[in-house]
Amino acid sequence: MGEAMSELRNEGVLIIGSGMSYHGSHDGSEKEDSKLFHEYLRNALLDTDYDVKVKKMIQWYLSPRSRNCHPREEHLIPLMVILGAAGPGSTVEEVFHEDVMDVGVSSYLFR
Repeated sequence: MGEAMSELRNEGVLIIGSGMSYHGSHDGSEKEDSKLFHEYLRNALLDTDYDVKVKKMIQWYLSPRSRNCHPREEHLIPLMVILGAAGPGSTVEEVFHEDVMDVGVSSYLFR
């Protein structure tokens, strides 16, 4: 879907995705779970090879503590769509990261 939307960027359309990288339970493990999963997402998104980014996002469920952070993938779909819309040759920058209620929350800018 994201790749199909990539032409909109060439027309000057701003594409925004929203979601969180943690949607698990708050059972005491969330801080460590969130940290490990965030490291995986950060490394995937900041990789300079677009194909590697896409592969890592497709295989998100293989990352450390992935299912503790996301029992299902629907909260990651906006991020996957934005990655596809940004396309090869795009750059990604982490513009925000804080811990909120013991879980990491980040924002990424795709150019």
